[in-house]
Amino acid sequence: MTEKALTNLLMSERFENDTVVSTLAKAGIKNINKNTYKSILALPAIKNDLGTKLEMCEKLALENTYPELCVDIITEILDEEPDIGHDRELGDKLRRIIDFIVRCDMNKDSRIKLRDCLEQLYAVGEYTLAKEIVCLYKTEDSYISSRQHLPEVIQAKMAILAYSANKYNVRDNAKKLSELYDHVFEYKIKGAKGAACYYMWLFYKRTGHRSVYISLKNQCQYRDAVEELLEMAKERCYWLADYVEN
Repeated sequence: MTEKALTNLLMSERFENDTVVSTLAKAGIKNINKNTYKSILALPAIKNDLGTKLEMCEKLALENTYPELCVDIITEILDEEPDIGHDRELGDKLRRIIDFIVRCDMNKDSRIKLRDCLEQLYAVGEYTLAKEIVCLYKTEDSYISSRQHLPEVIQAKMAILAYSANKYNVRDNAKKLSELYDHVFEYKIKGAKGAACYYMWLFYKRTGHRSVYISLKNQCQYRDAVEELLEMAKERCYWLADYVEN
């Protein structure tokens, strides 16, 4: 469908018809400029049709077209329908989109926006997203690997270690995380303490690793020691800690 044909269609009174919605969803994306695509997505017939929005978003992701717009669509959908993953068909489509979009070229703000959205979903129980979250953090690997000790760099390093931990690297990751955690508190790095507590908690929660290398007030029981990390993250107002389901 050409840009002119789409414009005429949008100006007609038939744009809310189911057939038109289907036609728009299947239109060739390369023939649609970004602003027209936004106008299409704003149409009530499409805006209120979750399946169609996801179908259009999937085409954007598959063709690596307007990735920033794709991120806007995904984050808007997940903000409005955080339980979408519980629907098998829509959830599978969403996961396919995410799998493609994390590999697309996009600006830093969109990567952070998508990463924050996926981390929030993980916090409330969508545990299939660890690989995608790590991928988004690693897109700036040269920056992350630097010796700088900025809060965002420490967060990225700890997040990668926590989300990528498995039975093969769990001990090594635990030690590296504890070193970063101790560094944050020893040097009182402002803005990093909450994240340090959260990703230490996340690591232990994900892996069940029994060796707690860091110093905590409550060392009587393993479970209490791990949960104390989450409470410490909440006390320091680390935003993801408030989304965790107890």
